[in-house]
Amino acid sequence: KGDYNSLFNLVESTPNAYVTLCHPSNTDFGNIAGIAYNPIFDNAIVGVAVRNGPYNSTNITYSDPTTSNHVSYYNKLLALGYHLGPTVDLDNHNSATMGKCSQGRTVVLATSLSKASIDDAMLNMRFYASDDYNSNVSFTVNANYPMGSIVTQSTHPVFNINVSDPDGEATTSIRIWYGVPGSTIAPTILASVSNANSFSYTHIIATGSFYYYTEITQADGNKMWTSPIWYIKTTS
Repeated sequence: KGDYNSLFNLVESTPNAYVTLCHPSNTDFGNIAGIAYNPIFDNAIVGVAVRNGPYNSTNITYSDPTTSNHVSYYNKLLALGYHLGPTVDLDNHNSATMGKCSQGRTVVLATSLSKASIDDAMLNMRFYASDDYNSNVSFTVNANYPMGSIVTQSTHPVFNINVSDPDGEATTSIRIWYGVPGSTIAPTILASVSNANSFSYTHIIATGSFYYYTEITQADGNKMWTSPIWYIKTTS
């Protein structure tokens, strides 16, 4: 317990094993956010919570959303060079209400409801964090590569985001954040659109390595954050 170096090395050396980090504080997990990037840790960790709790809720009407926000920690790990996506963990200490107190979810883009398919999606970071339990988000680059992809191409990256909600909730904003992996500099907003359920954007760049993720806000204030797409633009 507390020996994260041994833990991450064990996970990294175990086929199909992976780690997600829950309710992070700045010095948690062996102070991973405050030390140099570690490729072994990167191979072990696939996600980090951007929402957590409420751990002590007894609500069973899905109407007790968390007030926590750990996006800055997520951004810090991305800036260090880690390849990981955002999750929502309920951290519920009341087993009878697990999953019922809040609509918060980690949404996994799996091809079937099987352990193998879900593990594959988690290992490849095809998931996103959502305050809304039935929102649907698609985030791709150059048509064929979904969130979580690591892509090297000579063409400019063309991003497409599509949002739908069976309840008819409106999307008030879609933002694309981007940064340079390993730079230690926090990501910034590259482009955005308001009051639209879809967005297409081409990033005109010469060469370089970048990561991109989307932040979506609904009219009721609920948010979704996607796993990034890592894109290496080579000379054409």
